[in-house]
Formats: sequence, C-alpha cells, structure tokens
Amino acid sequence: MKSIKLVAIDIGGTLITDSNEITTTNLKVLDDVIKKGIKIALITARMYSSTKYISNLINASYGVFGNGANIMDLENMQPLYSRFIQEKILKDLICFGKEEKLYIHLNQLFYETSDEKKYFAEKHLKLNKKYPPNLKSNIRIVNNLLDNIEQFEDVIKVLFVSERNLDNILEKLKFLFPDIYITEYNKNLYEDAINKTINYIEISTTNSNKAEGLCRLIKFINVSPDEVLVIGDGNNDIEMFRKFSNSGCLANGTEEAKKNAKYVSFNTNNDSGVAEIIKKYVKK
Repeated sequence: MKSIKLVAIDIGGTLITDSNEITTTNLKVLDDVIKKGIKIALITARMYSSTKYISNLINASYGVFGNGANIMDLENMQPLYSRFIQEKILKDLICFGKEEKLYIHLNQLFYETSDEKKYFAEKHLKLNKKYPPNLKSNIRIVNNLLDNIEQFEDVIKVLFVSERNLDNILEKLKFLFPDIYITEYNKNLYEDAINKTINYIEISTTNSNKAEGLCRLIKFINVSPDEVLVIGDGNNDIEMFRKFSNSGCLANGTEEAKKNAKYVSFNTNNDSGVAEIIKKYVKK
C-alpha cells in the first residue's frame, strides 16, 4: 500500500459530532497528519461559506463542496472548479419554490442566501454566534430573491426545504425541469442547531458527486487514487468508497455505506471515529 498523501473527510455525521463540534482527539490526530506532510480535504454537500470555521480549525488545504460541484484550493483561496446555474433556470426554480411554499436556500461561491430567516439560514446564524468574525458563515437574508436575481450569477446549488414530505415536489421538479439534476433528497433530517426535523431537495446543473469531485481534485494536485484516504458515513459517500481503495466508514454510518467501505470504525462521530480510521491507515 502506498503512503497516504491526502485525507478526504466528510463533515456531517463524520468529522463533527451531533452537536456540531470536533473532538479534541480528532483535532490532535489531524494535526499529527499535517505534520507528516499529509494534506486534508473536506469533502461535503455543504458549501465553503458554511464550512469556514471547520476548514480553519483543521487547517484543511482543499475543499470539495456541494457534492463535487465546487472545488477550492483553501490555502490560496482559489476556486479550481465550479458549475453555475443559469439565470433563467434559477428564476424559474425560485418561482416554483415560491408557488409550492418552500423555503429556498441558494448556495453561491462565497455566500449562502435566502429571503427567510429559517431552516438553513437560521442554523448558520445560530452557529455563527460561536465563531470569530472572520470565520462566520457568509449568510445573507434579502427582502426578495426574485428582486435580487442579478446578484446570483454564481449560484451552484438551490435547496428546497420543508418540514412536510417532498415526494410530490420531487416528481414535479423532474417533469418541469428536465435539464437540472437532483443531487440530494434528504428525508427526516434532524437538525440539532434548530431543533427541527426537515426534508430537503438539492438541485444543480451538474450531476457531479463526491467521488467525481475528488477525482478532479487529485488530478489538480497530482496525487494518485491509492494515495488517498476517504472517510464518510452516508450514502453520498458510497461512490467514493467504491472508487478509492483506502476508505473508512463511521460506526454511525448507513448500512449501505458500511457495506461499501473497506473499514468500519468501532467508534461513532461522537467518539472520534475519524481519528480511529486515520490511525488504521496512517502509520506512526
């Protein structure tokens, strides 16, 4: 087995605990990894804006955000790859969301925007209270999304959120918007920060997934697939587990994710499972 040069880590349910913290054990092991010359990449459905604090805390060199739709060199703050939603499609999606009485959240290159202070906006505003000014999420609340459409030339993802079931919304989207991709449909997700269980649909103009995004990243930085360790917990991590020979799934991961990972930790995200997996693959 080749030496590991890059550790790619999912965030929710993996790196952070259920209360949105990183354990001291995980922080120490990640610091030790960096001292060995190994780079850290965050690989997540989230966008850069809402991961600034985490990126800084673990000294991540790279970020594969939006399930592969956006790749960032965090050391130089340069985007390496991005796919944006065209204004016409974006406007139609916003109109659709308004008609269906859904919360609409726009993921941009450096901002996240909504015209309602609830769900993901509320979550990040609450978490921002813990962070220093330079590491707060760039959350913007505007009066009306449609009135500000010209500001949104760099939208990578659109999220529709509700506490009600969105199965019928999913079917309507597939029929009305054949040129967009449903990159994630998450049901009954409990968000501790806002104490709510939500459903959300994530939309993009590319069907990139984490595995494809990570493959793009390692080409940019000249690292081979067998020099990468991938760590995750969910079904959107499965393609990574299949494509990369060094993979670990957290004990709290989904059953399907566990089946596809090479190693399953004994510890959960609340008990430093990331540190356990890194110790398995990165020798002292």
